Amino acid sequence: RIAFMSAHLEAHEGESKYKTRCSTIADILRGTASTVPDFQCDASLASHFMFVFGDLNFRTRIPGFELGSEEHIEEARKLVEKKDWNTLNVHDELAYALREKDCLVGFKTLKCHFPPTFKVRRMDGYVYNETRSPSYTDRILFKGNHLMSDAINPLAYEPIDRFTTSDHKPIRGAFEVKLNSTLKWRPVLVKEYY
Repeated sequence: RIAFMSAHLEAHEGESKYKTRCSTIADILRGTASTVPDFQCDASLASHFMFVFGDLNFRTRIPGFELGSEEHIEEARKLVEKKDWNTLNVHDELAYALREKDCLVGFKTLKCHFPPTFKVRRMDGYVYNETRSPSYTDRILFKGNHLMSDAINPLAYEPIDRFTTSDHKPIRGAFEVKLNSTLKWRPVLVKEYY
């Protein structure tokens, strides 16, 4: 069983927005819980594999700077200019949320070895809005359950640089999912109509 969840979460910077993003993810997953008595797991537990993706809106949060201040924006822009993707990843709110188990416990996402995908002008490449902190808001996460976490092999994870119809650069990913070799396939459904 493979499950997919797409989300467009609360925008903007700040602790309250961060908490809303985390609680919204929990609410969405709660809404996927089975109604079968004694088995009320959400899709992240009831599936062998699950992928979560979309404009999750987690921001860059650099310590020592007020979030969203001119100084914060300038510091984030300097990191982008230096192509210091590692430091940007360290200060990524989603990475923090996963480390602290504030949301999506057990999920993984790849480090972003590319420019932040938000907030850009609608043109080729990366020209950032001068009043916003460049951030990795667009993401793909994945999880394998039941001792199957090693069965997901990421093959590609990258932004679409030439995308010009949004102030985001969407992310695309390719993943190989290794199936259990002893899996017994059910016969194909024969469609009969009256």
